[in-house]
Order: sequence, then structure tokens, then C-alpha cells
Amino acid sequence: MGVRTYGLLVITGDRVVDDSGMSTRRVRLHVLTLTAVAFATVGLLIAQSPFSAEAAMSAAEREVLELVNEERARNGLGPLVATETLDAAAAWLAADLSTIDGLNHTDTLGRSLRDRLNAFDYPSNSTIRENIAAGYSTPSSVVKGWIESPGHYANILADEAEAAGVALYEAPGTTYRYFWVINFGSVVDSNAPGGSLVPAAPVDAVELSGSVPSKGVGLMVVQEPAAPSQLVASVAAEGCQGPTVWITSDGAFIGYVPGAPAFVNQAFPTSLAPGTPFVVTCG
Repeated sequence: MGVRTYGLLVITGDRVVDDSGMSTRRVRLHVLTLTAVAFATVGLLIAQSPFSAEAAMSAAEREVLELVNEERARNGLGPLVATETLDAAAAWLAADLSTIDGLNHTDTLGRSLRDRLNAFDYPSNSTIRENIAAGYSTPSSVVKGWIESPGHYANILADEAEAAGVALYEAPGTTYRYFWVINFGSVVDSNAPGGSLVPAAPVDAVELSGSVPSKGVGLMVVQEPAAPSQLVASVAAEGCQGPTVWITSDGAFIGYVPGAPAFVNQAFPTSLAPGTPFVVTCG
């Protein structure tokens, strides 16, 4: 079987370092690290329903997390806990990678790792890292591949990492078939294994026009650029219970449902422009 070498990109702040990794013909690895140190903590805490991110993982995904934690323990580091936001972001990217049948830390919506995790409401005052891989058919083989690659291994052993999200997406008929993503974060922002609830990160409210119902349906208009999480925060602050938001695109409704699996929200834009109308449902 032939061997290919693929470049690995590590980004920390404004410093870019190129490295390389080795893989078999149908196995590929990529690594990314991104650090940000400040964000505004003004706004509203969005209450999230009880959720165990680890329980929502498949057996293969849980095994990856267990193997990563075993390697961390061998090096004197604490275990990573699964959180809803990192798990959802990893699941979205794994499915996205299957559509290009390859690897890229910039997704098909043009989002960087930081942009993508922001869209899934992961705190911006965090250090984040990402390993991706394709072609490995088992949890042990993909973790072994990451361990044997210096850049990926550095992410696994990052001492600031506290949380993780793991995803496997299987796409028969593609070149690599198995697409893996593990996201690492320095903030445990949502639910740890076992279902214990940790408050979500604060989200800035934005200015909207229109009447917000406590229950039922309302028509609103965005007055400034707004992420879907900001729309939800804003209408919730006005008394909307259990809000979801909807827009029309090419004659079809596209919805954003807080806390839903990644595929439910993947078509919703990461930001709405001023003047965009949307429907909010409450209760």
C-alpha cells in the first residue's frame, strides 16, 4: 500500500507553524489549534434542557474519548469531559467532511474552527483544538494514528484542555468512508457525562423589532447582524418560552432549534443581516 504525506497546520494566536504527518493511502490526518483570550460576557444565560453529551455518543465515539483519556492519564493529565456544544460541532464537521471526501478545518460554509464553535455557542474565551482524520475504521486505529503524529498528539496532551466532543460519520461510497473529528476546549460549558448540567456561556442579546409572544408564533425583524443564538437569547429575554426561530429560503422554512442535533440546524445561516424577517415560535 502506498504512503502519502500530508501537511499539518497548527495555529496558535497569530503564529503559524507547518508540520507534516504520514499516513497510508486511504488514511488522512489533520490537526488545528486556535487560541483566543477575550470575549464580552454581557447578555443572557440561555437555560438548556438536561443533556448528557457522552450518553448521546455512539459506542465508537465513546471509545475514542476513553482511549484519549487513558493516554492523558498515562501522562499525568486529567480526563476530558464531553460537552453538548463541542459534540454537536464535531458531528457537524464530520458529516461535512464526507461531502468533500477529504479533510479541511475550514468547513463548506467557509467557517474556521473558531467561527464554527462560535456558531454552536461554545465560549469564545477558550483555547480550542481540533484533530480530524479519514479512513480509519476503528476507534483504536484513529487514536493510534493521532498518537503517532506529533501535532495531533500535542493536542491530545494539551494541559489546558478540559472538554471534548467526538464524532464519527460513515459515508459508504466515498474514498475514505470513515470521517472522524475530535474537538478540544479549555472550558466545560455545558453537560458533563452523567447528565450534570453546567450553565451555558452568556450570549449577547440583539435589537429586534416586532411583538414577542410568550406562547405561539410571532413575526420579528433583525435590526443588527445576529447569530441564531443571539436571536434565541433576545426573544427569551422578552418572555418567549422555549423559543425556536425560522426563516424562509427559496420558498422553504429553515429552522434553528437550540440544543438539537447538529444536522437539524446545519442549514440555518450563521448570521442574519439587518432587515431580515424571521418567525419565532414560543411555548
